[in-house]
Amino acid sequence: MNTIDLAIEALVLPDWNPRKITEHDFQGLVQSIKDDPDFLKARPVIVNTRTGKNVVIAGNMRVRACQHLGYTTIPCILVDLTEEQEKRWALKDNIHQGRWDIDLLVNFDDQLFDAPGIDIADMLRGDSGGAAPAVEGKCARCEELRRAVDGHERRAGHTAQEHQAAGTSLAA
Repeated sequence: MNTIDLAIEALVLPDWNPRKITEHDFQGLVQSIKDDPDFLKARPVIVNTRTGKNVVIAGNMRVRACQHLGYTTIPCILVDLTEEQEKRWALKDNIHQGRWDIDLLVNFDDQLFDAPGIDIADMLRGDSGGAAPAVEGKCARCEELRRAVDGHERRAGHTAQEHQAAGTSLAA
């Protein structure tokens, strides 16, 4: 795969991207790019061209940070992936960074969570590595996990108990 510089204005940031970033973390990313802009070449943005548009599937926050800094181009790798591959790659690229937008994540195809290397419970438990904040006396991360499992069950038509019986690890 070759890396090419693409105009940031030619990139499409998908509205289905389930990752979000705090303002503090975004400013840290901006500063990181300011401090070492050549690192962008080592970790180019992955762009899917399947639809004829340049859809960013890995590197959305780097694109936004570069826009913020006034960059006009960014290093990219062009790929031609199916919609399922596109979303699987987006999940895998973000599994250890940032926070998940549960409202968007629960709309992903359940089969994507069965792919090797993707465990929704681990994804939600491991968001920040620190103690989860409490919301109304409840662990916020556990509440997110419950919402994700509930959404998965509604779409798939089965329960966490059925996951446990099958030996899968969706339920915490």
